Amino acid sequence: MSDINGRYKTIQFTLEVGGSKINFLDLCIQLVPGGHKFSIFRKSTASDRYIDVSSHCHPRQKEAPYVWLVNRLIALPIEKSNFNQEIDTIKTLARRNGITLNVDKLVRKKITKRAMDCLTSLPRSVKSHERKHWIRVPYLGKFSTGLAKILKMHNFLPGYYKDRTLGCILQGPKDPLPPIEKSGVYKLSCPECPAVYIGETSRSFTTRFSEHQVAYESNLKKRKSAFAEHLIDTGHKFDLNNCKPLHFEPRYRKRLALEEYEIHKHRMLYGEDCILNKVVSEYGIIPAFMSRESADAVCEVKSVKSSQSCLPEPQEYRDMELEHDKDKEDKNDENNINGCTIGRNEKDEDNVLKMELAWLESVD
Repeated sequence: MSDINGRYKTIQFTLEVGGSKINFLDLCIQLVPGGHKFSIFRKSTASDRYIDVSSHCHPRQKEAPYVWLVNRLIALPIEKSNFNQEIDTIKTLARRNGITLNVDKLVRKKITKRAMDCLTSLPRSVKSHERKHWIRVPYLGKFSTGLAKILKMHNFLPGYYKDRTLGCILQGPKDPLPPIEKSGVYKLSCPECPAVYIGETSRSFTTRFSEHQVAYESNLKKRKSAFAEHLIDTGHKFDLNNCKPLHFEPRYRKRLALEEYEIHKHRMLYGEDCILNKVVSEYGIIPAFMSRESADAVCEVKSVKSSQSCLPEPQEYRDMELEHDKDKEDKNDENNINGCTIGRNEKDEDNVLKMELAWLESVD
């Protein structure tokens, strides 16, 4: 043992003398005449608690511990007496946790499969070489069962997780960070003009705000803060009360997306001249989405104004309504054969309803 420990000083091996029996991991190995004898070893402090039947988990997740215990039992060269004793133990564990599972049937199935695999060197089942696509979804009871069938039709396999855990209910051992000590996207506003600077940081907001303040107070020619450069050029003052966090986000790519979104949002609200960011992207998904959103709003305003300017007069509307009723009666007579109506023109009814609403607005 001293020779082994002398080879690697960072690794120290120990020697335990167990006599005729020794426990190693979850096995109990015993020396017997002609070989070894194996059995399952459990500590005296084992709680025998697995996922309870009342837990909101997928049934396969509740059965997984017992399937693993059966697989371990079959893989070991255990004598029949110890084998039957372990089966009784698995049944007791399932009963204590409220799980209804036919352990005997599961054991027979596993033993049969293992024996059939040993009879031939060829694979008994043809495995597909297609890459399986897993999708992570919360377990929602019977709804998840129906969702799994739809996902499998599109080559997706669901991986379930619990939507509510103890971590959501119990507070962690560490004190929560104050918002100013987190990272994310922030906004710096000039106290004397509508100029705005949007930035992102992986460090705390306090650290980043102090860096902008130091850049303003140092009054250096080569400054790393566009906001401080604006304040010095215009003679405005720096105020920490105008430094506010917008989004708390530790992930880098999401911070960049949120920063770009806030830049274009403030650009639309205050104008291009009020944004102090030197690099403003004109391309990408977020600028296209923001421009489309603003264009839709403008088109909606224009359509409302044009519809209000083209409304018919009350007397004009009455004449149009009479003509429409007459046309509608003629069309119904044509479609009515042997007392059965062939069809109705619902589009005309919608047009009449729109005209009525337009006339009522003009009267008011």
